Amino acid sequence: MRFLLAFIFIGMVFGITVEYQLEPGWQLLGVPSDSMGGSIEDYFPIIPPIYTYNTETGGYDEVSDFPTGLTTGFWVLCDRETTVAIDIPERSMLDTFDLEITEGWNLICAPGFVTQIVIDDVIPPTIQASIYDNSARTYDAIDDFPLSSEGFWLLSNIDTTVRFGAYPHDIVLPDTGIEFSTDITATIYDNYWGGPPLAILSGLSEGYYYFPHSIEGSMDVYCWTEADGYYTEFNHGRLVHLDLDPVPATPNMITGVVIALQPFFPDYYYERAKVWLRSGDTIIDSTRADSLGRYAFFDIPEDEYRISVFFNSWIYGDTSSCPVDDTIILLDEFVTSADTCVYFDLIFDDPYVAWAPNIYLYPETTSTVDVVLNTDDITILESTPPYGDGWSVSVDPDGWIEDGEYGFLYYDFLTSEHWQTDSAWVLDGAMLSEEIGDMLSLYGLTGREIADFLDFWLPRIPDGDYISFYPQPLSLMPDLYIEPAPEHVHRLLFTIRSTDRRPPTPSPATPAPFVRSGFTVIEWGGILVE
Repeated sequence: MRFLLAFIFIGMVFGITVEYQLEPGWQLLGVPSDSMGGSIEDYFPIIPPIYTYNTETGGYDEVSDFPTGLTTGFWVLCDRETTVAIDIPERSMLDTFDLEITEGWNLICAPGFVTQIVIDDVIPPTIQASIYDNSARTYDAIDDFPLSSEGFWLLSNIDTTVRFGAYPHDIVLPDTGIEFSTDITATIYDNYWGGPPLAILSGLSEGYYYFPHSIEGSMDVYCWTEADGYYTEFNHGRLVHLDLDPVPATPNMITGVVIALQPFFPDYYYERAKVWLRSGDTIIDSTRADSLGRYAFFDIPEDEYRISVFFNSWIYGDTSSCPVDDTIILLDEFVTSADTCVYFDLIFDDPYVAWAPNIYLYPETTSTVDVVLNTDDITILESTPPYGDGWSVSVDPDGWIEDGEYGFLYYDFLTSEHWQTDSAWVLDGAMLSEEIGDMLSLYGLTGREIADFLDFWLPRIPDGDYISFYPQPLSLMPDLYIEPAPEHVHRLLFTIRSTDRRPPTPSPATPAPFVRSGFTVIEWGGILVE
């Protein structure tokens, strides 16, 4: 069954004509408008009756009139192939609709006035959403809401209320009666180089401010603006307008801003971040941050709760390049709902991928070596050989694995830990291959370890006059467990950035000489800043 929607925009209101292209047999439909009513045969050439799902009994109720509940799903039996057009009255684009979802199966549809809705935007954690394929007589799992008037099944693991509205639908907050802040703190950062704050200005009032260039040739700056009783905001450019929004003093409300930190670029609102509110292991409520990163939970009984922010693979666009099975927790904080509003910003480091950590194993004799990574704070994306629950491989003293099939153990991982940007090896982009080799030699890498590094990274590093390699602390890498235990382990992880201007960053201290004796392990990897 296929549906066509025709939208007619008139100022700030619109009307919709829904065309049902029906086929013989059972059809799973829905009520797209609360203006529909009367006999079902007034709308569809079907054989009555129709059937609606009863969530209390878990069975079907037989009805002969059109269901009156907006977003109700129902079954009809059509006796011919035909097209039916139904006009839905105009409604404001800002209209919203609250739908009660019960634990278990729900037969629903999207309201006719709602567009561009992803199921995960409005539905709390669900196990399954499915649509009926009339031709195949099967159910298909879905991620987006079907077109309005097409019914579908939703399996939810909690009782909750969800709100539909035209996307994007920012949080609508009560009027506080407070309009002007006079005690703002503005923390100024360079918009291109990142690094520590350039200045911290306090006691500011709302209005226009001019911030000078931070360094010669810098394009502009950005600033965090904060004040007690107001939402945190970002402002970009040298001329900025400070105009904060007050936090409503609504009892039993938890609200704040979800913010992602970036080492080299402006921090940003984590728009559409999934935020869950838990009591123990029970999910109480969920929401998504709006376009200003704001989230809010209302009518929360006084108690201690855990707030979790989740990263979803859609952030990276093509999920085939970032095949995260589900989500990883970026931030987990405890807050307490009270008689007044609790304000709590959720701040975390922007997720990133560490590419191609290569592990080289050099046992003294041909040996079976077991290698396990601590994956508590990372998600492994790809691995060669396949990682599974760990690697168990036969390795020769020259480092070749499984009779020469592999030269190293390879994996990519996703995580969210804080980089260091205080020091870097700044290399000449015109002599990159030679200077990378010299840099790696300082760390004790030799032969094919350097050759493999160049083979992997030279095609991937963008052109630039300066290529900076920021050596990262071992805390950014997952813990490594190897049996039998090696005598020496040397691990390197660089953040790599290409620029046309030399960054104002000092060089790292010269690394201590690396000793190779006995069973030795070498590992290198990189994080590319683009």
